Amino acid sequence: MKTKSMLWSVLLLAGCLASASCSDDEEERGEIPEIKLELSKAVQTDFAKTSNAFANKLLLTLMALPESQNQNVCVSPISFQYLLTMVANGASTSALNQIQQALDMEGYTMDAINAHSLELMKRLAQDNEYVKVALANGVWGDNSVQFVPAFAANMKNFYQASVEQLDFIGNSAKAAQAINQWADEHTDGMVKEISLPISSDTRFVLANATYFNGKWSLPFNKRDTRTAKFYNENGTTTRVDMMTRQMDVACYEDDNLTAAELNYGKGYYSMILVMPKDSKNLYKLCEETDLWQLHEQLAKGYGIKVELPRFKSENHWKDMADIARAMGITQIFSVEGVPGICTPAYPITKMTQDVVIGVTENGTKAAAVSAGEGEFTSPGLPQHFRFDHPFFYAIRENTTGTILFAGKVGKL
Repeated sequence: MKTKSMLWSVLLLAGCLASASCSDDEEERGEIPEIKLELSKAVQTDFAKTSNAFANKLLLTLMALPESQNQNVCVSPISFQYLLTMVANGASTSALNQIQQALDMEGYTMDAINAHSLELMKRLAQDNEYVKVALANGVWGDNSVQFVPAFAANMKNFYQASVEQLDFIGNSAKAAQAINQWADEHTDGMVKEISLPISSDTRFVLANATYFNGKWSLPFNKRDTRTAKFYNENGTTTRVDMMTRQMDVACYEDDNLTAAELNYGKGYYSMILVMPKDSKNLYKLCEETDLWQLHEQLAKGYGIKVELPRFKSENHWKDMADIARAMGITQIFSVEGVPGICTPAYPITKMTQDVVIGVTENGTKAAAVSAGEGEFTSPGLPQHFRFDHPFFYAIRENTTGTILFAGKVGKL
């Protein structure tokens, strides 16, 4: 990197974890109590429908990468969406059109996108003893730049972001400490330090922290977890800890796939799991499956034996800028594409996302950090569901149908 280059950074942080609200002794014995559902019927809003189309497109793009073959893939599409919509507020008309097309939001104006983004933040900000979800946004600029007033106003009003000035040039270490402290606070310690280095070349930072803390409505009993085979995407087999429970669960099976949906807390969040009958068809099945339509096909099964491996999936996507370009977003990577963020203007050149998702008997633990850096340059239900070969999944908020996290398990 040239020493005279002027850099700015765009960061998106998403932290997600699920933990028990029971005692350690109860969890050790597997005596975790069941939770009575309040939400019996999930819905999908029109805005969430477009958001979920983007989520599927993003997951497929990552799954198609050479390094993703026969491996696990996880991503937080809602995090990347918030990054893009925040950037869109400072984009030129043509760059905004590209972002809208990539997000499948051509039918929404920027004002409408902002309003829906704010509404989603409020809906996700639920807090009870079983599930905690919150979104937070932050904007920091070096003393040498000025945020465009309209951009700053939208960040405050629609993204509830704090807009602050930091001395990136004169004291980048202190500026980095302030942003890391913000990340630590808004992810409950899951993200203590952002992955993008803050230096004297940084000109501004945009950040979003998404936090999820929930537990299964019907937790698995640790005493029933036993070693079993998992048939990996590359043809090998692995011995895994297979969680097992007999439960009443929404499920579906046909000649091509097996699917089940497990609730968190009182039913306001859930994870849908989809497994092809033939592992070679995993990508095709993901491409052809509308998760909401599949959800509508699920039927309540009673006394179903569900077997799900305890797993942890981790990805470090180092070039999300290439992913954005593959989805048709190109103009934000030039100065002309984002003139409405700050003066002087700088293009986006790099984006990354680091994601960790873990599933245990009690729930799901995950954390994601997405970052971007710019540089000034020129039928009948079966009674047994065993997820013992590659499958894909999504974690969804059920009053809107919005997908928060998604991934595939290809290797354990």
